Amino acid sequence: MQGWIKLHRCLLDKPIFENAKLLKVFLWCLCKATHTEHKQLVGRKMVKLEPGQFITGRNKAGQELNIKPSTAWDYLNLLKDNESINICSNSKYSVITVINWELYQSVNNNSDSKTDNKSTANQQQINTNKNVKNVKNEKKELIEQFEELWNKYPNRKGKQKAMEKFMKLIKEYSLEELTRAVNRYAKEVKGKDKKYIQHGSTFFNGTYVDYLDENYNPKNNQDEEEVPLFWRKERKFSSTHTSEEENDYQDINTSGKTEEELWQEADEALQNLYKKKGIN
Repeated sequence: MQGWIKLHRCLLDKPIFENAKLLKVFLWCLCKATHTEHKQLVGRKMVKLEPGQFITGRNKAGQELNIKPSTAWDYLNLLKDNESINICSNSKYSVITVINWELYQSVNNNSDSKTDNKSTANQQQINTNKNVKNVKNEKKELIEQFEELWNKYPNRKGKQKAMEKFMKLIKEYSLEELTRAVNRYAKEVKGKDKKYIQHGSTFFNGTYVDYLDENYNPKNNQDEEEVPLFWRKERKFSSTHTSEEENDYQDINTSGKTEEELWQEADEALQNLYKKKGIN
């Protein structure tokens, strides 16, 4: 993630500061929380996030904090008991809310003004310059991150469209998670002719969802009948496909064809579905 957060000196007087691991978890929450309202795709559900919120889970928190999942969850509950965060969970994920986020993290709020009221025009200009510089640096970082990820993809075609989609995805997912998704797909198609591997633009436009941490299941991603994963209709457009689209799938699910022929027809069918749904 890019950007910066604010730390108020009052943190020195809080119980959180007395426990190094608890402080680490709290700072992790601050760094993970979104600064702007946006929607994040979790599986097949769009979740609306307000400033100061982020989505995580027991295992993901443990992985990112480099501690046991149960320990990570215990510390998060300690922060909840300390009224530093709220946790709203369901069977698939948890939404963490940092309490008083706007008070301490708002770009337009200078909390120090409550005590000294010494904000100056010069300081505001410095902040503006820093923000402009941050935006330029963030764009450069994003391009570098995309190039790194792009070089890992097995069929690098459709780069411009893939980059445009990446710029949106990186706001919802970490670079590490997107990299894992690419690596999983690359491993799955290893050894296949490139003409039977999805273009990069196709992968980042929708197929990536099946390879994200919360969706990926190695058992489900094995070809049960050596049939390509991405044209199984129950995994794609499951709630929106029409009878006409279903016929498109049935047309390509025929016997007597080689795996290579099935892959080629599957890719064509997927592209036709994208066109029908207005997806570029």
